[in-house]
This record gives sequence, structure tokens and C-alpha cells, in this order.
Amino acid sequence: MIGRLLRICLAALLMAALGGGTAWAQSLTQALAEAYRTNPQLLAQRALLRATDELVPQALANWRPTVAFTGQTGYAASALSVAQSPTLYSHAKPSSLDLTAT
Repeated sequence: MIGRLLRICLAALLMAALGGGTAWAQSLTQALAEAYRTNPQLLAQRALLRATDELVPQALANWRPTVAFTGQTGYAASALSVAQSPTLYSHAKPSSLDLTAT
């Protein structure tokens, strides 16, 4: 009787230890995604690739046109006084616009 009780207790203990938890599995896609997201070597190489990709627009910028637009405006007034005649006044608004494309 004690032997039977001992076997029942041992079987219950064994079932609790082995069959109590559920197995957790990961698909291959999930495992690769997790490695891609957390692996320090992959993260470093991705950062290096992003830095290299940033150099492409800088290299192409030398081949793009450059446009410069400048403008000036002003106001000029002058007076001319000649003996025995009224003073002559002159007003001007000089302005200039320049557009350069290279």
C-alpha cells in the first residue's frame, strides 16, 4: 500500500514537472526579425549603411545647377542751382535685378 501511494505521488510529481508548462515556439521569420532588431553587429552595419547612403546626395549635389538671385533698389535726389534760374530738382529710383544660373 505504501509502495502504491509512493508510485502515485511520484507519478503526480513527474506529470506536474514535465507536463505543467506549455512549449513556446518561434517561427523562422520571427526569429530572423528578432535577430535583425536586436543583434548589435547588425545594428552597427545598418548604421554604417545609412551613413553611406547620406553621402550619395552630397556627391550628386556637385552636378546640380546653382541659381543666385540678387536685387538692389534705392532712391536718389539731386538739386541743380544755376544763377538767375530756378533750382532744378531730380528724383530717381534706381534698381537692379540679377539672376545667375551655373
